[in-house]
Amino acid sequence: MKEGGFLKKTYFPFLLSAVLLFSGCGSVPVEQRITPEQAVTGGESRTFSKEFALEHRTDPPLTDQSSAYLTEDFGGIEGTGWVPIRFVDNDSFLYRERAEDSQNPWVCRYHLRTGQKDKLFPVQGGAGNLFRENASNFSFADNLGVISIKDDRIETEISFASWKQEHQEYEACDIVANPRTGKIALVDNTTWKCILTDFDLKEVSALPFEGVYRAGWVDDDNLILGAFDQVEKHQGSAVITYNIQDKATTKTYIGDNEVFVDPYRDSGDYCGFTYLDDDHGPPGTLGVVDYTKNKIIFLKLSNIAWYLNLQYNWVIAAAADQPIDWDVWGGTTEGTVNLCVYDAAAGSYGIRARNLSRPNGAVIISPDGRTIIYQSFSKNYLIREK
Repeated sequence: MKEGGFLKKTYFPFLLSAVLLFSGCGSVPVEQRITPEQAVTGGESRTFSKEFALEHRTDPPLTDQSSAYLTEDFGGIEGTGWVPIRFVDNDSFLYRERAEDSQNPWVCRYHLRTGQKDKLFPVQGGAGNLFRENASNFSFADNLGVISIKDDRIETEISFASWKQEHQEYEACDIVANPRTGKIALVDNTTWKCILTDFDLKEVSALPFEGVYRAGWVDDDNLILGAFDQVEKHQGSAVITYNIQDKATTKTYIGDNEVFVDPYRDSGDYCGFTYLDDDHGPPGTLGVVDYTKNKIIFLKLSNIAWYLNLQYNWVIAAAADQPIDWDVWGGTTEGTVNLCVYDAAAGSYGIRARNLSRPNGAVIISPDGRTIIYQSFSKNYLIREK
């Protein structure tokens, strides 16, 4: 394992600063789909009473589902200066668009049924972890800041850079915010400890753990942490859950060859993370925490042309038919891939569309898994269930 490599912040908010990526293949039993009600509500806080079960899933059987889906050119948003961010319900998605009258990009919303476009707000940061009630009420939090939207208007906007200027004693900390509660976890990159507080610093408490290098919010009461027993030697790699109300704790050792880097979320049911110490890991690897089944999945898929990305319970993957020669692929945008989706809930993996031009790093999927917006180097696609 590279000494100190992954402990440097890699800045992989789940939207990747609005470059959300990836395609995958997924056989999707109807009973495994998230209902609109499940997708919209945050749900109650979870209770963790035991360690996570660990599962390594390598190259699950791939089935061809493409006959059940339509692949169309998507021209609903004109121009090339936009990037999809996330679906906020099964019909509408957010995207970034560079506005001619603004230095900063704007976050907009597009409705697939009607074609209506809503210009919502300019954004400098905060387009990371999603906390969502519905399509008009949601919050983002990433390494740059927090932005909360209520009834399509900005309710709260916080810049972490400005906050750190006022509180320079926390300059070395990564800020992990929960926009719904105002609570923040401060991960100190010099002491490898984690502090729980809020933006007003009314109450400050140190969590009872050493060697903490990453943190994320499961829900309003629970944190999930990546930690080492011996952080300098990268030994004793573990994932910890901590309830900030009753202090209940679980600790799961995941093996010293795996890490818990840059967790990201868009629901309270799943968490994506990087588990190999190679910045974002090889393109075909992704860690998934399934809170619904109390397990951690170490997923590995072959012939993947772009980094895997978890959205809701869906892992999107752009897969080539043959092993990829990166010396060739790295110097061109030519070539085709199959758009595949892995369903972390059902454990199934299937092809949704064949022979698409290579993705340029922006692919999003609806919460129910039936609709995908796919940006490639040459065109934009809409893939949806027939």
